[in-house]
Amino acid sequence: MNHTLHLITRPRRTAVGLLLMLLIITLAILAVPHAAYATTSPKSDQTAPDKTAANKTSSDKKTLEKTESEHATFILMAGEAAKLSRRQYGVPQSVTIAQAILESSWGKSQLTTVTKNHFGMKCFDQLFGKIAISCADSPTVECDPIFGCYETTAAFRVYKSVADSFTDHGRQLHESARYKPAFQYTKDADQFIREVRKAGYATDPKYSDKIIDLMKQYDLYRFNVEEIIGNSTGSKKTT
Repeated sequence: MNHTLHLITRPRRTAVGLLLMLLIITLAILAVPHAAYATTSPKSDQTAPDKTAANKTSSDKKTLEKTESEHATFILMAGEAAKLSRRQYGVPQSVTIAQAILESSWGKSQLTTVTKNHFGMKCFDQLFGKIAISCADSPTVECDPIFGCYETTAAFRVYKSVADSFTDHGRQLHESARYKPAFQYTKDADQFIREVRKAGYATDPKYSDKIIDLMKQYDLYRFNVEEIIGNSTGSKKTT
């Protein structure tokens, strides 16, 4: 009797085992698509940022190239205007170019676009000198040893042309007695602008350092090379 019951129970256990195996296999098969989806889904999400980064890099490169081109054009323009100032007044060409860059923000400042004033040349008691044509109020930043730098409004000279602005800049440096010590260093652009700053040209205590940095960054010293002009007796240097 017991032996018979044993024979009947054994097949039932085998059937249960088979069912469990089939269930496990079925679940495994059903899980495969989900795993594949989980693996491949992030890849599709990563493609968009890569394209965006590539587009941004391309845009940044074009912007940089445009800026460099504009800067090169401005330097050439300022170089020609500064050459006249150097010949007429002896101001180092590199100094004039660097001052024009800093003072006018590459010719794009509001003051410069409206007044053609590339050097922040001011009017005093509404007097605008021999070359400017009028005065105009404009926002500016002044620096004081006690109170520091602050925003204010000042009267600036208005010019008929860019060339007039460069000429007036050279004239003021050359004719003003306080800048006379600077003209002992016309062959040393760095020391020239230090002396100009010391004489009170700008209230910013770091003004001369900024000018020197620009001269170095854009190799403006190359404009200080004296020209060679041939003549019947040979060649000579002139400024």
